[in-house]
Amino acid sequence: MSKSQLSLSVIVPARNAEATLGRVLPVWKRPGHGDCELIVVDDASTDGTAETATRYADRVIKLAERRGPAAARNAGAMVSRGDILLFVDADVRVPAGSADVVVPAFRANPGLDALFGSYDDRPAERNFLSQFKNILHHYVHQNAAEEAGTFWAGCGAVRKKAFFDAWGFSEAYTLPSIEDVELGYRLKASGKTIRLLKALQVTHLKRWTFAGLIRSDIAGRAIPWTGLACERGLPRDLNFRLADRLSALLVWLVPIGLAAGALWRFGILLAAGAAILLLFINRHLNRFFLKKRGLPFAAGAVFWHWVYLLYASAVFAVWTPACLIRRVLGRRPARG
Repeated sequence: MSKSQLSLSVIVPARNAEATLGRVLPVWKRPGHGDCELIVVDDASTDGTAETATRYADRVIKLAERRGPAAARNAGAMVSRGDILLFVDADVRVPAGSADVVVPAFRANPGLDALFGSYDDRPAERNFLSQFKNILHHYVHQNAAEEAGTFWAGCGAVRKKAFFDAWGFSEAYTLPSIEDVELGYRLKASGKTIRLLKALQVTHLKRWTFAGLIRSDIAGRAIPWTGLACERGLPRDLNFRLADRLSALLVWLVPIGLAAGALWRFGILLAAGAAILLLFINRHLNRFFLKKRGLPFAAGAVFWHWVYLLYASAVFAVWTPACLIRRVLGRRPARG
């Protein structure tokens, strides 16, 4: 096969994903995706994931024990035939013709090693947290630089050679976490080029609950992110731009000022000033919330964004000293 005829392998890691796979997999067998190979890796599911996958996939791999999405993706990559590996989560539905977006991007740019897209602004679940989480992700990705410093495996592709040169996803991450971000770090460190392809937008089918969101943001993101930052520093794109870092500091002045208001007459002014600055710094995001879902949603989204900044920055502040101590002692920070 010539370099102009790059082949594609789609790899879907799945754990108890019977409910979504029937909505995710059929699209890959429709016109507009060419002759791509579809591989589903069942991460020791206890439901009908494997049976559902068998109806659509070219190959289904069943892991004997739960090993996490990083190991599942690696297992799929090991048996793949394609020149390009496209990783898609089991709760992500791609639009028809996605292969005709991904493959030409690599074909047109021989120096491109990896690319990823974003969620669209139309999540399947209608509850507030699902809408908020999805729209925030969409905004951050769609407003980030196209020359990326990280990777996203919700819908992300990488040349097979670059993937194996980097030794794939780190299987130290045994639960859904930042294994894709960590891979992106290593790809960039080795001189590889990663692009954020904003035209590649996919629909997220996940329903977020309060408990699930907090657990994911803290145990799956904030804690391992802090460990990775201690090792390799923070990126400067996506949600780690200067405005985001400043917001994470300012947001603490709101509750501090309100609490101090009973004893210090300028406490309320401090809280109000911080709130005004937060609204100004994030004015484009807040306007986006308003445009997409209206005033009631935007008000709730602004409040929840501030709550998110509070607990995420608190985890970072508490966990950083522990990570630095472990690093000094020669122990790697705990991962998700």
